[in-house]
Parts: sequence; structure tokens; C-alpha cells
Amino acid sequence: MRFFAAATALLGFVIGPVVAADPPYAAKPIRLVVPFPPGGGADTVARFIGQWLSAELGQQIVIDNRGGAGGLIGTEIVARAAPDGYTLLLGTASTHGSNPSLYKKLPYDPIADFSPIILLAVVPQILVVHPSVNARSIKDLIALAKQKPGFLNYASVGVGSSQHLVTEIFKNQAKVDIVHIPYKGTGPALNDLLSGQVQVMITNLITSIPHVKANRLRGLAVTSASRVSIVPDLPAVAEFLPGFSVTSWYGLLAPARTPQAVVEKLNRGGAIVLKKTAIQERLAMDGAVPGGGPPAQFENHIRIEVKMYAQAVKAANILAE
Repeated sequence: MRFFAAATALLGFVIGPVVAADPPYAAKPIRLVVPFPPGGGADTVARFIGQWLSAELGQQIVIDNRGGAGGLIGTEIVARAAPDGYTLLLGTASTHGSNPSLYKKLPYDPIADFSPIILLAVVPQILVVHPSVNARSIKDLIALAKQKPGFLNYASVGVGSSQHLVTEIFKNQAKVDIVHIPYKGTGPALNDLLSGQVQVMITNLITSIPHVKANRLRGLAVTSASRVSIVPDLPAVAEFLPGFSVTSWYGLLAPARTPQAVVEKLNRGGAIVLKKTAIQERLAMDGAVPGGGPPAQFENHIRIEVKMYAQAVKAANILAE
């Protein structure tokens, strides 16, 4: 008996105290920060995808809206959060595409401060013109703009907005001169487009399609790399300008240095959710298409976006208001 006790004590000394293993991810609720107010596109995507991802992970996902400063406030919160997988970001084409070039002092680095998880959804826009414009295709529009530089006007919802930037990218690639007319909101911009006060606009698919079907506007093309199912007869701008692809998008990101195992688990969960028929149908209602792919692919997407918007902002000398 003495020998057994002594041997047990020696074994305990050699092995050392037993250390409790970290609980498996996810052992507590996950906070998903949306850097925009409730009710917008980012918030909507976060809530309906978050519900399904919550079920897939077996853990509650709590939506935390931290709007303000064009998405900077909420995005910085996640950049500074503990890299444990319990604080995530619903990133967008503005937080991780255009903002790095629009703002002189960005409180985060879109690449170094984040671990990309998965691209959730891509939202193409549509290039529309007033019916009075003598153009029935992108080719016609480019020819008209080159024939009459500065003659056409295009509307946006403000300086630095997605409509502003995507149209400037289009202008740069097509090498045309179309004058920017900024508005304070979609409503005023669309009203002036419908009345013919401005002739061109790149805008939301869902908002514009009823006007296109009623012949109040003429749809020329979508801004995604290929055609989209909601308007299959409309070509992509890329069919006339090879390589053109400018869309709104939403993606899931974590703070930099989040464990790779956590990132991969979230990526797998997101990929499963995006294949759900209910998710695809819900995204289609907003003119969006599911994303997907591994984390490295999403990171490459962000790098391309940052570079593309930097070129557009510099060429047009744009600064956020």
C-alpha cells in the first residue's frame, strides 16, 4: 500500500496538475456587430442569416447595431475586440472597400485588423437611363457620351455613396465624361431621374425594376460580373467592358488573430447556411445572390475591392462629406 501511494504521488509530480481544456467553440452567445442602424440592407442580411447560422452553431447570435460615421464606429469596435470568435462583424463594400480611401484617418486597417470568414451575399446594381436618352445598350450609351462629353448627367445619393463610386468606376473604364449630380437620398434622385432632370443612374435593382417594367426607365445592364436571375434579359456591363464588376456585398469577419479553427468552423457553418433554399429565396427578394468560398478567397476579394475603390477615389478626387 505504501508503495502504491508513493508511486501515485510520483506520477502526479511527473505529469503535473491537470489543466482544464478550453470549452469548445461556441460555448456562449456570439455578438454580431452591424456598423449601420437597424432596418437597412446590412441589418436585414445580418438578422436573417444570423438566425440560420445560430441554429447551425447551436448558439445564440445577438445582433448589435453600432451605426455612425459611415460604418467606422462599429467596424472599429470589432477591430479592437478580443480575437476569440465571440465578437464578429457584418462587413460591407463600404467598411472594407471604399472607406479606406474616402477617409483620411481610418481607425482600422481593413486587411491587417481582421480575419475574413466568408462572403455572405453580393448585390448587383442596375444602370438605368431615362427613356428620352437615345441609348438602348451600354454600347450606345458609351458612344453617346463620347460624342457629347459632359452632356449627360448622372444621379447619386451623395458624394462618396456607392452610386457615386460605381459610376465613377464605370466612367473611368469606359473613358467617358458624364456629370455627377448628388442628391440627399434615393427618393429625390429617383424622382429627378423619372422626370428627366437627370438622365443616368446606377441604383438598386429592387427599387428600379418596377419602373423598368412600366417603361418609365430603361434598364441597360447590371453591374455584376455576369447576368442575374432576377433580370435575366439584361446583360452585365462586363459584356461590353471586360473585367467590370462593382457590387454591394456583405461578409462575415472576425478580429485579426482569431484562432484558425474558429474561423474555419464559422466558414463551414456559413457555407451550409448559404446553400439553404430559404436563404437563397430571401436574398433573391432583395436582388442579391449568395456568396461563399473559403476565408482566403474572401480576403482576396477585399484586397481587390480596396485597390479598385482607391483608384476611383483618386481619379475623381473624392472625399467623404
